[in-house]
Amino acid sequence: MQVHYFDTDGFYTHSVELPTNPVTGKPFDHNPDVCTPDPLPQYDPETERVRCVDDAWMVEAIPLPEPEPEPEPPEPQCPRFVGNQKLDLFTQAEQLAVVTATMSDPLVKLMYDRMIGSAYMSYEDPETEAGLSLLCDKGLLTPERKVEIVSLMQAS
Repeated sequence: MQVHYFDTDGFYTHSVELPTNPVTGKPFDHNPDVCTPDPLPQYDPETERVRCVDDAWMVEAIPLPEPEPEPEPPEPQCPRFVGNQKLDLFTQAEQLAVVTATMSDPLVKLMYDRMIGSAYMSYEDPETEAGLSLLCDKGLLTPERKVEIVSLMQAS
């Protein structure tokens, strides 16, 4: 006797021939909760699947997979400036004015040392805006130059 197994949702999984009980000569009993001897209906396994519902087989179309959603576009990121790129944002005259100010102004020295010592500089870091504002406040950078530098540092 052949039985047809189905999963917990009732979908057909496979068929097997029940072994014969050597004592009785009859096939072993089957568990009707997971299989049935009822014959499978005709179906195309490429496009259809069989399901046991209320002790009866049903043929249904294999549903098409949900389309993959379009990935969200990445948020624009501000560029990172490393090494001398950090200094190259400033003109040579601006660099000299800042270096000169570091000799007499501890706040400018602290800001300059932190910028030079950082692995990179990005406008996403609030310390960058604070440093540029400090340079403007100290007269080492004009507000117009600050705007130019910020536009170079912002995300495209």
